[in-house]
Amino acid sequence: MDARCKKNILKWGMRAVVLLAVLFVMKYVLWIFVWDRYPVPTDSMYPTIVPGDRIMVDKLVFGARIYKSTDFLADTSEPPVFRMPGFRQLRRNDIVVFNFPNIGEQGIWFRINQVFVKRIVGLPGDTLSVERGFFRIAGLADTVGYLPAQRQIARMPDSVVAASPHRIYPWCVPQWTIRNFGPIYVPRRGTTVMLDSLTFPLYLPIMRRETGCEVVEAPAGAYLIDGRPATRYTFRDDYYFVAGDNGLSSFDSRYFGFLPEDYIVGVATRIWDSRDPHTGKMRWKRCMKSL
Repeated sequence: MDARCKKNILKWGMRAVVLLAVLFVMKYVLWIFVWDRYPVPTDSMYPTIVPGDRIMVDKLVFGARIYKSTDFLADTSEPPVFRMPGFRQLRRNDIVVFNFPNIGEQGIWFRINQVFVKRIVGLPGDTLSVERGFFRIAGLADTVGYLPAQRQIARMPDSVVAASPHRIYPWCVPQWTIRNFGPIYVPRRGTTVMLDSLTFPLYLPIMRRETGCEVVEAPAGAYLIDGRPATRYTFRDDYYFVAGDNGLSSFDSRYFGFLPEDYIVGVATRIWDSRDPHTGKMRWKRCMKSL
C-alpha cells in the first residue's frame, strides 16, 4: 500500500471519527434542549395514553429546563434550575411530563427518577373547583380536562364516592371528594393570600419549599414562619394543577397538591411508538399519533 493510499485512509478515518463524535454530541444536545422520549407504564392517562406507549416530549414549547448543578443527584434536595425561552406559555389541557412533587417535612422534595405525565387543568392564578364531577375555573364557562372521565365521575352513586379511601388534598376537609371540592386558588408568583384554617394546610408544603424554614401552626390559631408570626404569605413561584385522563385511576393534584413550575420537563405532543406490555408486539396504529 503506497503512502498516498494510507494518507487517504487516515483522512477518511478521521472524518468518520469526527462525524460519530458530532452525532453523539448532537444526540444529547437534542435530549437536553429539544425533545426526549418517555415510556408510560400505567393507565392514569387512559385512553389518551396507554401502558406501553413511549411519548415524545417537546422541550421547545415551554423552554428546556437546565440544571445549574447536579448536587441533587446525591440526595432529595431540589436542583437550582433556569429555563430556556420557549415558544409559548403552558395552557390548560396541555399534557406535561414532570418530576413528581413529593410532600414531606421539608415541604416539597425532588427525585430525578420519579416522572409522571398528566394534563394541566389549572394555571397559576386560576381559582379551581370540582362541581358534580366537572373541573371548573372561575370566570370561564367551559370545563377543562378530559370530559368523558368527568362524566363517569358525575354518574357515580354517592355511596361509591363516599366510600373512596383516598382523601382530597389538603386532607383536612372531610366533605371534599373527587365529585365536589374547592374552590382553591392555584398559586401565582407575587400573589399574596391570607392564612386561615384552610389556606394554611393548603399551602403549607409550598411555604416550606419556598422559604426553607420551619412553618408551623401555633396555639390559638397563630401561624409561624421561621418563628415569626405570619397572617399572610406571598408566593415566590408559579404552580399548576394537573389531572390524569383516567379520572378514577389517577394519582394527581387532587391528592398530592400543586405542581411547581420548575418540576415540569416539557409538553407531550405525540406518541413516538407503542408496544403491548404483555406480548411485546408493536402497535403500529399508535406510532406517531398526535396527543
